[in-house]
Amino acid sequence: AGRAPLGDAELQRLASLYAFGSAAGDQRGAVNCEEAFRFYRLCLAQSGGGTSFLREILSFLKSNGRMKYVRPLFRDLCQSEEGRAAALPAFQAWRANYHPIAQHMLALDLGLRA
Repeated sequence: AGRAPLGDAELQRLASLYAFGSAAGDQRGAVNCEEAFRFYRLCLAQSGGGTSFLREILSFLKSNGRMKYVRPLFRDLCQSEEGRAAALPAFQAWRANYHPIAQHMLALDLGLRA
């Protein structure tokens, strides 16, 4: 049997505990990208693509260009109308900051002309 989805309260507690998307993360040192990546994917999976952590996810995508992180997160964001509405302009704005191969693959993932 599968586990019950986490609610907003549990996700907020995890965010607070690990300092995702807060100044507390800066005080304790850089947030671990692997942990943040998994947490943000969990948030998107729990919410069906929309999330109260949208601002933090977009900030993470802006600050980290590794395809290992950005491709799955952009794809997950596009699972909801809210996420897709945020992902497309974010990608267009930050596209030039990504590696050319990442630019091409993300454009394909997002259904844009590569």
